[in-house]
Amino acid sequence: MRWQDRHKTIPASFVMLERDKKLLLLCRAGSGYRDGWYSLPAGHLDSGESPTQAAIRECTEEVGIHLQPQQLQLVHAMYYVGEEGDHERISFFFHAANITGEPRVMEPQKCSGLMWVSPRNLPKDTVPELRRFLACLERGEYYSEYGF
Repeated sequence: MRWQDRHKTIPASFVMLERDKKLLLLCRAGSGYRDGWYSLPAGHLDSGESPTQAAIRECTEEVGIHLQPQQLQLVHAMYYVGEEGDHERISFFFHAANITGEPRVMEPQKCSGLMWVSPRNLPKDTVPELRRFLACLERGEYYSEYGF
């Protein structure tokens, strides 16, 4: 089998920014995927970019928080079938420690607002990946799969 014929997976990085036991959520907008729903700062990896580099870039682009690699700890990896059922994804979930600065909406065309919430009191319109991740984190699971 040629490498071009092999399975393709869509990778993404999510960043859990925490302050006073609350998570920073952003309200998605203009993306075509779950607009009006809440998620963590996140995004797909660019070609040639590592999950850590993507996490740092997404935090800067989306909420204006500048992170260094040593501030990030990988806390979960999730491999799953996308909602359409026609592709698979792998998401890397990072926890960011010792953040400085105040998050703000940097891309108003992609985000309609930010809020700090308790992980136990998520808005009803929270993206499924985030809910699954938090349930795994609570159980101490570092890896999960679903949709197969």
